[in-house]
Amino acid sequence: MMFSIIIPAFNEESTIAYCLRRLHQEIGGEDYEIIVVNDGSTDGTAKVVKSFSKDLAIKVIERPVGASGFGHALKAGFDVAHGDYFVIIMADSSEDPADVHTMMRLAKIHEPDAIFGTRFNPRSTVVGYPIIKLVANRFFNILASIFFRIPYSDLSNAFKMYSKEFIRSISIESQNFDITIELPLKALLLEKRILLVANSWHGRKGGYPKWRLVKDGLLYMKRLYSLLRFRYQGLWRKKGD
Repeated sequence: MMFSIIIPAFNEESTIAYCLRRLHQEIGGEDYEIIVVNDGSTDGTAKVVKSFSKDLAIKVIERPVGASGFGHALKAGFDVAHGDYFVIIMADSSEDPADVHTMMRLAKIHEPDAIFGTRFNPRSTVVGYPIIKLVANRFFNILASIFFRIPYSDLSNAFKMYSKEFIRSISIESQNFDITIELPLKALLLEKRILLVANSWHGRKGGYPKWRLVKDGLLYMKRLYSLLRFRYQGLWRKKGD
């Protein structure tokens, strides 16, 4: 079983080297490819990634300056991925590569449609999460769990694994960070087989956060409304239907 690890990166020169190094140390024995989508960076992100690509199984996708967007970057990674499963991680090294390995082991045993990481579990470790962002996160996720009647409470966590079959079977509309809402909600509403994994999260060690509370929070709410409307109108359609 092969895994495609997709890492969107926008101006992550100070963090991505650590991310790539730790990933290789943790999952070096697995069958995998790393796809770094350099999403219009204006710093030295591309140079850092290319220095690693000589020794690691890294594929680099270059997107032009000004064309950035987290959703666009993920879709660009999905388009060229060859793995049976696609793993999304952040370039800021906030996720623990050991949790990536846990997902891989579970995928090989259970072959689910998706595996969701959750940071709000007694076995999870969360360090350095900004309090305002944490309050907004909990409010949004509680709201989503009520509206959609789902037990999962960390929809906005980008750290997830999806089967190639699932990703190829749906139409993805999001262009920005709201893709982290669209993908898991579609998996849940389409009643796909999902596993949960407690994952650790640590605040970034360098650079600056790209997620903006007001701008991206509004995108989340719009995406939530859109998916809620589709749910109750019964308009779910697979790609090609």
